Formats: sequence, structure tokens, C-alpha cells
Amino acid sequence: MLLFWVACSLPACKRTRKCAGDPHVCFARWWPHVPKELKVRIQAAIKARVDGLSVQEAEAAGEAAVAQWRDIEARYGSQGGRAGA
Repeated sequence: MLLFWVACSLPACKRTRKCAGDPHVCFARWWPHVPKELKVRIQAAIKARVDGLSVQEAEAAGEAAVAQWRDIEARYGSQGGRAGA
């Protein structure tokens, strides 16, 4: 979904157009580079699906989470992603 294989250096990943190695290693390597707004959207949508919401409801939850995150960013500015900052 996040197309990490596009930036991957493993030829097998580029050839198959998906992760052809250890997906946990790939995720750990590339997740820190995903923009915060997209992380907020993905995490909210996943939580919504786990809670039993439909795909459309999960998308709406992701949008709402991003709107809330943007509001917080506008009010308080970026804290550099530091917990407790």
C-alpha cells in the first residue's frame, strides 16, 4: 500500500513490484520516512477497521484524524514528533 518497494535496493522487490524480503524489516526501515499526516490517516483508518467500521467509515475516520491533527499543528506547531514535548 505504501509502495516501499519503489525505494528499495533489492532487485527482487523492484522486479515483483512488492516487498520480496522480510516485510517487518522493510516496514521498520521505511516507516520513519512516511510523512506524519499520512501516518495519522493510516493509523486512524486501521484502528477504525479493527473496531468494526466499514472501509468508507474507516476512510472518514482517517480524514477526521488528519483534520484534528492539522488543527493541533496549527495551534501548537510541530513538536518534532517528540513524545511529551
